[in-house]
Amino acid sequence: MTGYTALEIEQRFQNRYYYMVHPDDREKLFSTLQERLQSGDACEIEYRLLCRDNTYKWIFERVRLGQEEGKEVLTCDMVDITAEK
Repeated sequence: MTGYTALEIEQRFQNRYYYMVHPDDREKLFSTLQERLQSGDACEIEYRLLCRDNTYKWIFERVRLGQEEGKEVLTCDMVDITAEK
């Protein structure tokens, strides 16, 4: 989706998704995720994500916390909605 390889993400962002999110969207994204997931609710949010060509794509993401084999699992569905913006 972003054009980065796994190695590039590791080297450029230290494998931290946080650094790929547009600086103006970080606080809202991560505070919303933390609040919703702590309460057990699914979360839907839009934010911008940095691409390899130094542009940003608008992302719609649905995140939910569930159980799989007795362990907590975070499931994320991401859709590029840039064309709609």
